[in-house]
Amino acid sequence: MKRFISLTWAVILLLVVWSFWVQRSGLNGIVIVTPLAVIRELIHNSSQYVRPALHTLAVALFGMFAGLVCGLLLAICTWISRVFAGLSIPLALLLTSVPVVCLIPILTRMFGYDDRTVFITVIILCFLPGFVFASAGLKALPPMAEEYFFVQGAGRWNLLWRLALPAAVPNLAVALRVLAVQSVLSALIAEFLMQTGGLGSLIATSTADLAMDQALAGSLVSVAIALMLYAAASSLQRAVARYYH
Repeated sequence: MKRFISLTWAVILLLVVWSFWVQRSGLNGIVIVTPLAVIRELIHNSSQYVRPALHTLAVALFGMFAGLVCGLLLAICTWISRVFAGLSIPLALLLTSVPVVCLIPILTRMFGYDDRTVFITVIILCFLPGFVFASAGLKALPPMAEEYFFVQGAGRWNLLWRLALPAAVPNLAVALRVLAVQSVLSALIAEFLMQTGGLGSLIATSTADLAMDQALAGSLVSVAIALMLYAAASSLQRAVARYYH
C-alpha cells in the first residue's frame, strides 16, 4: 500500500482537487463533471469505449513502429552519404515543424478522409524523434571499434551492418519509449480533427454533444493506453540496456 501511494499520490491529489473544485464552483455538468461521474460512465457504458480504444491503439502502434523505421532508414542514408544528409535533414525538419492543424488539410486532399490519412499523420509526427535517436545511435560507436574494422578491411556496408546498427539499438529502444506516448497523442489529434474513428473522434463528438462525462472518459482511456505502451517500451528499453551493459 505504501508503494502504491508513493507512486500514485500525485494522481490521487489531482482527483481530490478536481472533485473539490467542481463541487465548490457550482458549474453545470455540461461544463465539467466530477471524477466519480467519469468513473460511473466508464463502468456503466464500458462496451462503447472498446472499439474506439482498439482503433486508437492500432493507429498508435502502427505509427510508432512505422515512424521509427522511417527515421532509421533516413538516419542510415545520412550516415552513408554526407551529401544526402545535407539535402534531407533540412527537409525533414521542415516537414515535422509544420503544425498538425496545417498538415492534415493537405494530407486529406492527397489521401482522402480515411484511416490511411490518420496513419500517415501519426507516422510523420513520430518520424523526427526516431530519426534523431537513430542518427545519434549510429554515431555512438565503441572506442576504437571503427579503426579496428578499418584495419581488418571491412567495407562501408559491413561497418554499418556489423557495428553501427548494433551500436544504435540502445538509442532505438529509447526512441521507442519516447514514441510510446507521442504516437498516442498524435493518433488522438488526427482522429479528433478528422473524426474518422477512435477515441479522438469519440471525444470530439461527445464534446459537441456537451456530454463531458463521455469526453473525459474517452480521455481517461487514452491515458491508460499511453501508460500501457510507455510501460511496455520502458521494460524493453531496460532489457536492452542490461544486455548492452
